[in-house]
Amino acid sequence: MKTNKNLPELSRAMCDAASRLVTDAQLADFTALFARVAPAYAERWVSLLQGKPEKWRKILPWRVWPCDVYESLPPRMEWAAMVDQAIRLAQARKVREVHVLACGHSRESVETLALSQLRARLCSCERGSEGALLEGFVSLIPGQLALATNHEGGCWLIDLERMTTKN
Repeated sequence: MKTNKNLPELSRAMCDAASRLVTDAQLADFTALFARVAPAYAERWVSLLQGKPEKWRKILPWRVWPCDVYESLPPRMEWAAMVDQAIRLAQARKVREVHVLACGHSRESVETLALSQLRARLCSCERGSEGALLEGFVSLIPGQLALATNHEGGCWLIDLERMTTKN
């Protein structure tokens, strides 16, 4: 019977990869976003993001909401329309991929998507509750253009080139 002498190295590499759930690019994007929209929480949230996904529940977008948590910004804009507007802004700025962080009351995940996949990921009825981002952030341009949603139903188009934030 043949044995693979590289098995311990392979196993160690797999463990290292599994322990690193957030890529450097994802971490850089969310670090820039948190620094701009949540400076009081940025250091803690970045630290939590570098840990186990269960800890991501402590990243709570509603804590930095610029209006009542039940409200959206821009006002009276539905989530699907907000996603479409964010995609148009990102396309105009030549964005190709985005990072999605599900945290707080969502099932924890972080993923990188092509911009062309974003609407299907965030607004798909076919995926059921998995298609919706219950609570989290979408970084389209690091520290400049993002989406946020909270578990109370509020959604926020964050375009920092055009507006200022609460914090």
